[in-house]
Amino acid sequence: MNGIYYESDRNIIYVANADPTNLQITSVAGDWDRSPDVLAWSNDGKTLYVAAPDLGRERVFPIPVDAAADYKPTNITNEGVPAGMQVLSNDQILVSDSKIWSSRDIYTVNSDGNVTNIYFQANLVDPALSGLSAQDVSEFYFSSNSTEIDLQSWIIYPSNFSEQKTYPLCFLVHGGPQGGFYNSWSTRWNYKVWADQGYVVIAPNPTASSGWGQNLTDAVSGHWGDYPYWDLVNAWDYVDTSLPYVDTARGVAAGASFGGYMMNWIQGHPLGRRFNALVTHDGVTNSLEDYATEELWFINHDEGGIFTSPNETSTYYRWNPILYYENWATPHFVVHSDMDYRLPVSEGLMLFNMLQVKGVPSKFLNFPDENHWVLDRANSLVWHTEIFKWINYYSGLSNANSPY
Repeated sequence: MNGIYYESDRNIIYVANADPTNLQITSVAGDWDRSPDVLAWSNDGKTLYVAAPDLGRERVFPIPVDAAADYKPTNITNEGVPAGMQVLSNDQILVSDSKIWSSRDIYTVNSDGNVTNIYFQANLVDPALSGLSAQDVSEFYFSSNSTEIDLQSWIIYPSNFSEQKTYPLCFLVHGGPQGGFYNSWSTRWNYKVWADQGYVVIAPNPTASSGWGQNLTDAVSGHWGDYPYWDLVNAWDYVDTSLPYVDTARGVAAGASFGGYMMNWIQGHPLGRRFNALVTHDGVTNSLEDYATEELWFINHDEGGIFTSPNETSTYYRWNPILYYENWATPHFVVHSDMDYRLPVSEGLMLFNMLQVKGVPSKFLNFPDENHWVLDRANSLVWHTEIFKWINYYSGLSNANSPY
C-alpha cells in the first residue's frame, strides 16, 4: 500500500530478487485497479496467482511475474470468495472458497480457467444446506448521482420464491465502509437466513465498496453522509420501480458498523420513512464522539482529517446523525456490546435512550462478552431471534402481538 495510515488503500504486488545485495524490487501489473490480498507462486516461478475483490466476488487471476504496469489480468475463477488456494505439482490450482449458497466448495482449476475437478460442495453434502443453490441469488446494476459508474446490488430470494408473489423488502447495508457485500458465506450476516424469514434481501454495494476500482473505495472519505446515502436511495428506487415481487411498503433495513451508522443517518432522513423498522448493530450515533475509538488512525482518515472544531465546516459535525434527531420516527432495534472498543457501547446506549425519549418504539440488546462482532454461538442465536422478532413484527411477517 502507498498510504501508511489507510487500511483500504490499494494493494500493489512487488517482486524482488532473493539476493539482498541486488534486490531489484519491481511492481507487477502496477496500474491494475484491483487490490489483491492472496498470492501463490506457480511451480516454474514465472506466474503469480492472486485473489482480489472484483465485481462482488473475489476472483483468482494469473499474472506473469514480469507483467508491465498496464497489464490487465483475466480471472480464471468466477463466483465465490476464496479462503485459500494452493498450486499443485501438476500446475493446477486447488481452491477452497465459499458462496452465498455454500459454506465451502473445494475444487481445482487450470490456468485457462477450466474447472478440472470438484472435490466438495457443502450445499450438496450438508443436510442443513440442502436445497441451497445459485438460483437463490441474482444481481442488478443501478445508476446513482454520486458516481459515473453503475453500482451493483445482490438479490437473495426466500425459499420457494415465485415472481408471481410479493415479499417484504429486507435492505442491508454493509460495514467498513470500505469493503462490500460479496458472493460468500457468513455465519454473522448470512443473507439467506434473513431471506428465509420471508423477505427478498437487497444487499447493495454503494460508494466505498471494494472491487469496482479504487476511486469508488476512496470516495467515501469525508463523505459518509452523502455519497453512500444517495446510492442507497437510488438502490431503493430501483427496487421499488423495477422489482414488482418486492413489497417496499413492508420494508425493513439493517446494518452493522458503518451500516449501523447509516441506519442512524437514514433514521433522520427521508429514506428512513420508507422503512417500517431499522436495526443498528454497533454503529456511530454521535460522530463528535468519534475520538472515543481505539482506531484513531481510521477516524482521522475517513473523516478527512483530524478533529479540529465542532462546527459546520467539520465532517465530524456535518455527518452527525443526532443533528436530525427531530426527524426520528421509525421503530428501531439497537445492538451494542461492551467489549467493542472500536465503537464504544455508549454509542448504542445514547441511540436507545434518545429513541426512548423521543417516543420511538425501540429495544436495546447488549452482550457484555462480545466485541464488534457477535461470535459466541449461543449469543448469535439470541441476536438472530431478537432481531427477527422485531423486523418480522413490523414487516407483517409475524402474527405476534408485540415486537418485544
